[in-house]
Amino acid sequence: MSIPFSEAYGFRQRSKGFHGTALAGQTTHLDFAITEERWIQGIQVILDNHAAADTVTLSIIDKDNILGYGENFVCDVFGEDWNVNPDFGCQGIILNAYPAVIKAGLYIRISYTSTGILPVSVRPNFFLHKKAE
Repeated sequence: MSIPFSEAYGFRQRSKGFHGTALAGQTTHLDFAITEERWIQGIQVILDNHAAADTVTLSIIDKDNILGYGENFVCDVFGEDWNVNPDFGCQGIILNAYPAVIKAGLYIRISYTSTGILPVSVRPNFFLHKKAE
């Protein structure tokens, strides 16, 4: 059986949006669960109420010890201390030339460090793919 819609290189687009709130004046971890194996190719982050000195760290976390290295094990950091642009709500799109696999049961963690006095609305869009079967 052929798949009615799939990319030529064997993946199907499965992008997903997410929303969270970072607390004012501190670091907040916002976790997005990967419920079945996905391949990530990039991210777009949209913010409201952000400040000039705010930063973002992007990582893959094993919160539940499914890999056996302990709870909250950091599998990878793919964006560290990313400086927030205070002039724009949309922080742009970061795309890899290749997709990277994230196993089911892991989480994409956005660690948002706020330096402002208001809570920050954090709305990432993940460019995710699923292998075509």
